[in-house]
Amino acid sequence: MRFHQQQVQGTLPSPYSVVNGLVLHVRHYVLNPSSPLCSIVISEFDDTPSGGHAGVKLTLARLAANFYWTGMRKFLVEYGIKVITLLKQSNVIV
Repeated sequence: MRFHQQQVQGTLPSPYSVVNGLVLHVRHYVLNPSSPLCSIVISEFDDTPSGGHAGVKLTLARLAANFYWTGMRKFLVEYGIKVITLLKQSNVIV
């Protein structure tokens, strides 16, 4: 909400903008790091057949082409660790 308030007040700092109610950083959608959308977006980029477990570096590059949130790389690494842990616990070969 802070970005929307700043836009209304005319104090939204560059390179942020609000377009159709969505906050953009340059041309990347901004997500709140505590939002469940972060996990959903990572899942779509990494867990789906079209995403395909490309590793941290490539997945981060693909995410960063469309999205931005503070701590994105750290979040992605932690997400990967959780997935690997779950796969090991379910006896799926990693």
